[in-house]
Amino acid sequence: MPRRLTTVVLDKTGTLTKGEPRLTDVVVRNGFSEDDLLRLAASAERGSEHPLGEAIVAGARHLGLAGPEAFDVPTGRGVVATVEGRSVLVGSRGLMRDHGVSEDGLALQLEQLSGEGKMSVLVAGDGEPAGIVAVADTVREEAGEAFDALKKMGLDVAMITGDNEIGARAVARELGIDRVLAEVLPDGKSGEIKKLQSEGGWSRWSETASTTPPRWLRPTSVSPSERAPTWPWRLLTSRLSRATCAGSGGP
Repeated sequence: MPRRLTTVVLDKTGTLTKGEPRLTDVVVRNGFSEDDLLRLAASAERGSEHPLGEAIVAGARHLGLAGPEAFDVPTGRGVVATVEGRSVLVGSRGLMRDHGVSEDGLALQLEQLSGEGKMSVLVAGDGEPAGIVAVADTVREEAGEAFDALKKMGLDVAMITGDNEIGARAVARELGIDRVLAEVLPDGKSGEIKKLQSEGGWSRWSETASTTPPRWLRPTSVSPSERAPTWPWRLLTSRLSRATCAGSGGP
């Protein structure tokens, strides 16, 4: 028997937001200058395709960036690189913990920046905390309209993101979204959708080009060119409207 579509889960970056963040803040520690910190972080991020990394690189081009001599991207945690012979970490608290780097009293600044809706990453050089780099994204103008349309269909809307809880809720508040799934790594998103499905209805996940759930969790056959950088909100809502009216099957 078909199951009724009850919930739509939207990725934050690139779907609800434009996915075009801009550099906003640099906080330094342990003798690093703002230029030194930014140059190291941006040089490490030159191999990254994440919007946050691209924003850091764009904000530091004037400093003359070196390419990383070694580069690794632990899933959902940040970047581990070697720049100018120095070990550089750019990423989450989890990444710093994994490498035995303390936050060096930066927790308060992290929370403050997150409360402003900014995405922040910690930076470390040669095992020492160097500071924070923050960027801000902009909510899509059409996201609010689409959210209202989905609510009128009787659908619950949730937001899913790898960002921390405070920052994620700042964006959700702007859109009026109550349900937030934060700090979810890319390989954990499918599991979160399954949890929602187990609650009795059926959830569809609208993903960006950077996240690819199993076929049966996807909302529609949307090509990468449609997904980013401009999300076809009217296409999404019209397809979901038809799915809601007709009923939806599972895997």
